[in-house]
Amino acid sequence: MNATTPGKEPTTIEDMDWRLPPFWGRGILLAWWLGLGAYYYSQPEMSFRWELAFEILPNPLNLTAQAIGCLAKALLALGGFGFMGISVGGWCLAKLGLQIEDRIESLGFRLGLGWGIVGCLMAVLGLLKLWYVGPVMVLLAALTLWTALAGPKANYAGTPLGGGTPWNAFDYALAALLVLFAAFNLLCTLIPEIFYDALTYHLALPDLYWRRHGFFPTPDNVFSGLPLLIQMLYGLALPIGGEELTHALHWSLGVAAAFMAYASGRRLGGRRAGLLAALFFYSNPLVGVMSWKSGVDLGTAFFQLLAVQALVLASTERAARREWLIVSGALCGFAMGTKYQAWPLAGVMV
Repeated sequence: MNATTPGKEPTTIEDMDWRLPPFWGRGILLAWWLGLGAYYYSQPEMSFRWELAFEILPNPLNLTAQAIGCLAKALLALGGFGFMGISVGGWCLAKLGLQIEDRIESLGFRLGLGWGIVGCLMAVLGLLKLWYVGPVMVLLAALTLWTALAGPKANYAGTPLGGGTPWNAFDYALAALLVLFAAFNLLCTLIPEIFYDALTYHLALPDLYWRRHGFFPTPDNVFSGLPLLIQMLYGLALPIGGEELTHALHWSLGVAAAFMAYASGRRLGGRRAGLLAALFFYSNPLVGVMSWKSGVDLGTAFFQLLAVQALVLASTERAARREWLIVSGALCGFAMGTKYQAWPLAGVMV
């Protein structure tokens, strides 16, 4: 990245000349969204998922009390998961001495670091054959309480969620679309699990680990040799809320990724750019389909966005360059732990 003034080291994003002109940026984003949208809407294997979704959506009031109760319980448990991640991640940021100006970035980094650390802790407990429900829950509850009390009350300087300048009708329209997509995807998490990967190893292996109290060789399952970070989080979710909570957890990772796309776009080009970035990401039909099932891909997107954003901050926050590089490296590792297809991220970031 070259500075606009020869001999001057860039200190802010605005000083860097690597961004495309707005016309080209909008054109590339539009072509990308339309191309992927047309592709995924036309896939025959996707049609049954859309049929299930649109059976739910024409009149959401037809949802049974049992379905609404399951969704409410999953969201309540998800709130506990979020509090755990934010507490653990906030403690880590405090130890590094990092203060984040943007509230969304602060919550995103705290959540990403916290969930990554908890996932790694579950893997260590699995290696030690210590997957016993009661002791694990007590341990994580104690960790959450301790980090919540020992960590900072807030890791931001006070930048409002909306960016501090007045919104206009177009901004509200973009935000409303994002809310509608998120609500649509949340309702669709009620669809029973029919995802092959989830039934074969994303959920099946953690369930086996609970029965065996830790990692257990399963040579008859070709996918068992590489436990994934999101699988560790699913392992923690299964005894608390079952399949409904794992669906809600993956849905929340997509929403968190959209928020980080908004925060990144706002930092690079203002609030409108952030809203458009979030909408281009979250309105893609693949993101919608992945939000309804217990996959890992939205976790990959979330951790990758955080890792790249931390690298951007390392290039602009000169006083905390080393600390942001540590955060970026950790988040890159968490992203790589979600699936092996994310491994090229390390080379790209270097």
